[in-house]
Amino acid sequence: MSAPLNTPLRVAAAEPARTAGDVDAVLASLPVSLSSAGDETANLVAIGGGTGWGSALERARAGGARGAVVLSPGPETTRTDLLVVLDREFAGRPGVNTARAAVAETGKDALLEVRSTVAPATKSVDVVLEQLALVRAVSGSPVANARLVQGSTNGYVVRGQSADGREVLLTAERTTATAPQVTVRVIGATCAVAMTIPQSLTARPMNVVVTDSSGARLLPTQWETSHRAAWRRLRDAVTGGSVPTELDDHVADVSVLKSCLPALLS
Repeated sequence: MSAPLNTPLRVAAAEPARTAGDVDAVLASLPVSLSSAGDETANLVAIGGGTGWGSALERARAGGARGAVVLSPGPETTRTDLLVVLDREFAGRPGVNTARAAVAETGKDALLEVRSTVAPATKSVDVVLEQLALVRAVSGSPVANARLVQGSTNGYVVRGQSADGREVLLTAERTTATAPQVTVRVIGATCAVAMTIPQSLTARPMNVVVTDSSGARLLPTQWETSHRAAWRRLRDAVTGGSVPTELDDHVADVSVLKSCLPALLS
């Protein structure tokens, strides 16, 4: 049964997910929809995506929760009756999905490149899972197969193919020279799309530039963070919207990672 729209859903968030997911700021920005659970039973919970997040989902379900936001989930896989939304730093930006129509104009022969610049301590598995999610979000099609071309302590290069036949290139570079960010380029014969997605801590929005025969144009800027967008998606699902498929998508991406890119699981 859907919750009344005029009744805020109660949210529980323990550390470190509360701070990492900027949950207090999200609740403050959506006061009509969401409120802190306090001592009450929570309708929704925030869960960190580190080791054991699948078990945490089951504990939340047993405690009466109806939905959960999982922050940057690691390579575990699980199934649950809960409504689950995945909060990803880069793939979760609202502007990513809105660029999909422009990406479709590049054609299936276009090359889709995702380049991540990350801090030296960032695990390869976390980077590649974000990249796999980005390919799906940008193109509407998941990576179906992939192979590691080069890998070192400084980063990696992966070549692959999406389920709709598009060539995919995933690269990662560990550095302290610049702040973490992701760039996405989709280059077709007559159209190209370029996205720059900065880390949300910088408060800078992502930019999407489309170049075709009429010139270059910047798509409308969306300032919302991935954290806030994730909670909105969960709120909509719980109040009668479409059921999120993000957990199933994550399971499929982990399967590709384990079968094709086992060296990046560390």
